[in-house]
Amino acid sequence: MKRILIYVLCLAVVLFSVWILIGGRINRLGRQWAVSYEISNTSYGYGDYYKITDLNDFKIRIDKVSSPELHTATSAQILLMGDSFFYAKNDSEVFANGLEKKIDKTAYKFPDRTGVPIPDLKSLNYKKGDSKIFILETVERYTLKRAATYRETDPPTTALSFRDKVNKLCRDVFDGKDMEYFFRHNFLIYPLRQWIINWKYRYLGMVDYRILARSFSPKMLFNFEEVVFAREEIKDEGITKAADNIKFLADKLKKDFNLDLVYMIMPNAYSIYYKHDASGGGSYNNFIPRLHEELKKRGVKFADVYSRYRNFADKSDNPPLYYANDSHFVPLGKSIAIDEVAKVLGAK
Repeated sequence: MKRILIYVLCLAVVLFSVWILIGGRINRLGRQWAVSYEISNTSYGYGDYYKITDLNDFKIRIDKVSSPELHTATSAQILLMGDSFFYAKNDSEVFANGLEKKIDKTAYKFPDRTGVPIPDLKSLNYKKGDSKIFILETVERYTLKRAATYRETDPPTTALSFRDKVNKLCRDVFDGKDMEYFFRHNFLIYPLRQWIINWKYRYLGMVDYRILARSFSPKMLFNFEEVVFAREEIKDEGITKAADNIKFLADKLKKDFNLDLVYMIMPNAYSIYYKHDASGGGSYNNFIPRLHEELKKRGVKFADVYSRYRNFADKSDNPPLYYANDSHFVPLGKSIAIDEVAKVLGAK
């Protein structure tokens, strides 16, 4: 009898493993067997922090607003390049469309690129023409890393070596992200896992390791990267070097493409709301104001979104500028950022 139970248990483990493999690899089947499954290009979502934590308190619906591309790089008067803040369409249009309505000038955002502007423009076959505004956006926590690449001028090679092809194949074959997601969200495991996660959060204050801080008022989560960045000691030399690279980029864009740079740093949510850190140990290294000061010395135009956000958030009765369940700005935060860019561009 004992041997039969062992056989049955082993068979169940094997069948369950095969089921996880199939559900994780074949998305069509995985969606049928999952309680909650991420489907790209849906009309709504629940935010990247809910996806990370699975906390019921942060399961807040975010609608995705259709934002068709209205122009081309050739026809538009203003060009935008940046990260997910420029592509986010959470409860509002993408940044470029909102900016166009604000300043009554045509705007075009480039497709998601590597974040290295000059090689990106070359790979897109953008040619020098009439003078245009080029708005380059980066989220704060990646500013130094990205600024270090601004002197690169050649597009990355697209030809893969045999070794690169083998490595890529191995990553594609053995990448376990889909299986891990299905393992966590299938209808057998998910209910128990969800109950445990929310119990630990409610009674022990425990949350996913990728969330390093939280605020109760306003209700917000802060990811590991932004908290570490805010508390990190960033030396003046690092900021000076970043400013030099941004100045080099501005000059190069003007010379090679006749583009006038407007640099824009989107503050980390923690940089704005660190005083609300529930641990009481919140701090900020003042990175953005320090870099802005260096850019000002070099004559580089920038949109000071940080100061606008800081002044707004310091008034306790104002609503939050970021989602509780997502790392991006709410429509109000996007609107304020658009207003700041419009001011730099001379719009009334």
